Amino acid sequence: MTADDLVVLDGDHRRAAGLPTSFTVLDRRMALLAAERDDPEGGHLEIWSRPLVAGLIALFDRHWSAAPPPALSRHEREG
Repeated sequence: MTADDLVVLDGDHRRAAGLPTSFTVLDRRMALLAAERDDPEGGHLEIWSRPLVAGLIALFDRHWSAAPPPALSRHEREG
C-alpha cells in the first residue's frame, strides 16, 4: 500500500517527496520505528524514551511544514 492508496478522512494532509524513515507515534509517548526503511511491514523498534519520541515528533513537524498541501481537484475548486 502506498500513500496514494490511503483515503484522507479529515482533509488535512500533505505529501513529502522523501522522508528519512517511517514511524508512528502513539499518544506522544511511544514511537514505532520501522526496522528497515524500505520495508515498513518488516518489523518495528519500540521507542519509549521521551527525548527520542520528542525528536521524532519534531522531525515530523519539520517535514509537515515543508511539504506543500495537495492540489485541489476540479470538483473542489468548483465547489
